[in-house]
Amino acid sequence: MEDTISRQAASASLVVFTVHKVATKRSAPFVLILIAVLFFSLSGIAAAEAGGKAGFIVEPLYPSHNDIRAHRLNIVFIGSEYENFSTFKKIACDIIALNQENRLGLLQLRPFSEPSVKRCFNFWICRTIGKSGKPYREYRNNGEWEITSLLFNDAVQDLNRHYGTSLVRGGRKVMGVLLVNANPQNIPGYGYGGGSFGRDLTFTVWDAKNPWFSHDDMVVTHVHELVHSIPELYDETSGSGTVYDNPGWKSFDYRDQFFVPGSNSDRGGISKEKFLRLGEREKEEYVKKNVPWKAYIGKGDGTLKVGIYEGGLGKSRYIYRSTKNSLMNYPYGLKPGSTLGFGVWVENVIRTRILREFGS
Repeated sequence: MEDTISRQAASASLVVFTVHKVATKRSAPFVLILIAVLFFSLSGIAAAEAGGKAGFIVEPLYPSHNDIRAHRLNIVFIGSEYENFSTFKKIACDIIALNQENRLGLLQLRPFSEPSVKRCFNFWICRTIGKSGKPYREYRNNGEWEITSLLFNDAVQDLNRHYGTSLVRGGRKVMGVLLVNANPQNIPGYGYGGGSFGRDLTFTVWDAKNPWFSHDDMVVTHVHELVHSIPELYDETSGSGTVYDNPGWKSFDYRDQFFVPGSNSDRGGISKEKFLRLGEREKEEYVKKNVPWKAYIGKGDGTLKVGIYEGGLGKSRYIYRSTKNSLMNYPYGLKPGSTLGFGVWVENVIRTRILREFGS
């Protein structure tokens, strides 16, 4: 149900590209194609409206909230295939939920609901709705990420032109959010999903009139993708195999979201070989003693109560997370019986990262 492609072996720093989907493992190339084609069509439409100069019509999603002079992350919503702007804007507002438009929206969850964290973001939306003009079944493997990058540069320049900003693509102060109103089952080799390209771009493909997936589930899915991109959290889902199967497991930057015995971030200093020789109870005692969140164990309620849970980053063994089911452990909407959120330890991780970068 999920692919996480991680450039792990090269260094301890991580660039993660995640794709969440149904039906096939051949989706990643088509995700790139889809994004490239949609950005291309958006740019072409805007060029016609701007007398030949590529760009978008950008306005604040929440005019009274944005402060263009403040040191904030500028989040720009871009829509494609919607019948009208009001439908697209409603979905964008449900995802952010600054004014409590949806109880599952990003700013309804701690720590994003806290005033100090809210003030780290500006929210923008493009009035122009892109139309591809061709059936998705005709998409082929001819999209280039470099082309998409150039078109997104045009969008940033248009924001600068309209609102007097001096944003620079790649400077970590602007991020695109692409919402595609389409049935992903009609895209060859794809299925359903969304994904994150780190701080640069996050996206979902969903049909506003979709009878087989609820609106609220899709809101949760895009919040999940946003949290990949903004504080750059990882997936907490399990899979098969052990974390030690990854060539770069030792130097990987787990960023205090996970604990891996024997890794460079393990303050206990044990080696992988010695840890594996321990009995199961000894392993549990070692992990409990050395996880970064040991002072938080027992705090919280329900599925967000902090403890020691094995599995994460697509591996089932020897990687440990702090909650049973946080938002990063279910990318396909709400899990029955689960509490939506992150748990107090990961809340602290998120808060620290965001305020360190954008806090006053």
